[in-house]
Parts: sequence; structure tokens; C-alpha cells
Amino acid sequence: MFDPKVTKWARIALSDPGYFTDVIRRKSRKALALDRRFGGGRSFGPSGLVMTLTWRCNLRCQMCDQYGDDYKQPLSKLTREDELELSEWQRVVDETFKYRCEYNLFGGEPLLFDGAVDLIRHIKAKGRRCSITTNGTLLDRYGEDIVTSGLDAMGVSVDGPPDVHDEIRGSDGSFERISKGIRQVKAWREKHGTRTPRIHINSVVTLWNHDRMLEMVELARELGVDGLTFQHLNFLEPRTMHSHMDYFRKRFQYDWPTREKDLGFLDTSGFDADVIHEQVTKIRKLEGLPISFLPDLTTREEIHGYYHDIDFKFQESSCVNPWIHVTINPKGVVTPCMEYPVGNVRDADFASIWNGEVFRSFRSELKQQGLFPGYCQRCCHRRFKSTKGVIAARYM
Repeated sequence: MFDPKVTKWARIALSDPGYFTDVIRRKSRKALALDRRFGGGRSFGPSGLVMTLTWRCNLRCQMCDQYGDDYKQPLSKLTREDELELSEWQRVVDETFKYRCEYNLFGGEPLLFDGAVDLIRHIKAKGRRCSITTNGTLLDRYGEDIVTSGLDAMGVSVDGPPDVHDEIRGSDGSFERISKGIRQVKAWREKHGTRTPRIHINSVVTLWNHDRMLEMVELARELGVDGLTFQHLNFLEPRTMHSHMDYFRKRFQYDWPTREKDLGFLDTSGFDADVIHEQVTKIRKLEGLPISFLPDLTTREEIHGYYHDIDFKFQESSCVNPWIHVTINPKGVVTPCMEYPVGNVRDADFASIWNGEVFRSFRSELKQQGLFPGYCQRCCHRRFKSTKGVIAARYM
């Protein structure tokens, strides 16, 4: 019997050789990390660029770091005020496509941005790969335009059966809208004779669904999607949050503008790590649907440590994310991670920001420290290691 991961990548290589080649290139660059090792804070260029088109969203997910935990963002973040225009995003693409990076449209809910489909078309006209992360509730409205735009991949957030999903997402009927939208996108793909966009379900493991992961697998199969990823919750707790804030205030003279409630879910004591481990073990033995975990926690010790011991000593290598990935928020602020601003695309061209003094200083400090205190302990971009080697490294 072949290793499921080998089978998964063989299938991808045959069905989408361009994507397979890009993944190999990105993984190789991340593993070698030549610019991190020898660049003095400089980078060759991003391999992944996240474009947060809007903070606006039509759902209120309980674990969300923008709207969750009974907290609502200030009204200023719920409006179109100060959002980059389509033409500004297109200029960003014009300045960055030379890096051969992959673009991910993000939010909020990115399909609430009026020019989302036009931006996809602009990216594809430049010959670059593009994906979108969406809650799926607007696919029935924009699905055919998305299919004909040339979009490569679509990550749709689904957290469980209808009752569980709707409770987590804070909207009755959202599961039905999503499932209808996914089926319509598949029908439009068939109509237009294309395999893209590949539809991948992202399912965040939370208090409300961590005991129903096996059901999520069956749902993904019923929907006929191309893959499923279980995302372990990224979280902080007050002590680690304050250590992070203190460090950034001292080292970078930066006050992190985030309060405890802004961080969404903080308390992980209700997670039954044994239940999660039991399900993960069973899911790994399943065949057919490509399934992955982020981070790829394997053993009972790792899962218990992840959720119940914030100081659990994973054997880890240093973070390379700021050398290869970057996010631009709706107001044009460029940030490597943790909302730390290194420039604004409204004030300067991307190249001058990417290897500018502020970004170089941030990278150099991270290289020296390995990981920053606090936030890095459960970051989705962090690389974890077990005795078997790297067990988690998020990439686009």
C-alpha cells in the first residue's frame, strides 16, 4: 500500500502539474532558506502574498480573531472606509508578479469586495496562480464568474454538520448555502470544461466540533470536494499575549493594538485531547479523499501539549515566514505577521517595502531570536518538529 501522502501528491502532479511544480519550488525555497541564512535581513521576494481585501464579513464565527468571543470590531472596520480600491490592488499585482508568487484573496469575506473577481482575472492575466479563502455563502452569486475567471483554488470554511456549522458560524442556514454553492461551482466547472478552481474544505478544530471530526470527513466526501484540511486552532492566552506585547514594545517601540477579546478564543481547557487524538489516528488510515492537518500533530503527547501546555517544548527550527510570505491589509498596510506594520503600498512601491529598513530589521531580529516570545508559540506559520522531523509548516 502506498503512503497516502505519496498518493495525494501523485494525483496532484497528474491533474495539475503547474501547481505541483510551484509547490515543489516553494517547499525547496523554504527548506533551503538561503536568503534567511545569508541575506542580512533581505529576501529574494515573496512566494506567497495574502491580499486581505476587506475586514467586512457576513458571518460571526465564534472562534474568529476579528469578531469572535462575543466581541465585535469597531464600526470603522465593518465599512468600506479606507479600503484599497481595485486599481490599487491591481497595481500591487503589477509590482509583485515578477516574484512568481501565488496570491491568496482573504478577508473578512473577500467576495464582499466588489472587485474580487476582476482582481482574480488581473492576476491570471499575469500568468500567476491565485486562490481565495471564503466562507462559501456567496458562491451561488459569484460561482460561475469565479470559474470563468481562471481561479486555481478555493478554500471553503466548513466546520461540521449543519447544526454544528451554523452554531459556530453564527448564522442559521449557512451550511445549506455553502453546500448549494459548492455543488453549483462543480456544475459550472463541468459546464465550462475545467478542473479549476480546486475546491478544498478548511475545517477549524474548535470546542464545538472537536469530537465530530470523522463526521466532517463524510461530509466532505458527500460534497465531492478535492481535499480537506483540519486546522488546529491558533490561539494565545493572556500570559503569552502580554509577553508578546512587552517584547514588541521594548524591541520595536510598537504597541500591539490588540486587546484580549480581539484575540477571539483564548481558553483551551475544554478540549479533550484524547478524543482529538483518537479521531486523528482513525482519519489518517482512511483512503480516497486527500486529508491534511495543520499543524500535523501526530502523537497523543503532541496533541496534549499543543492544547493544554502553552510551554510544551516542541523541537523546532526557526521561522522563515517573513522571508517568503507577506500580508497586505485592506488599508494597504504591509505586515509579515502579528499585525506588525513594515510599510504601506499607498505610500511606497512594494519592492522598497519588501527589503526596506523596517522589514530587514524585523527579519534580522527574528533570525537572532529564532521565535518571538508569546505569539509564535501557537502560530499557524510556525514550524513544529517531532522526532520524525518537521510536523507542521503552513504554506499557501
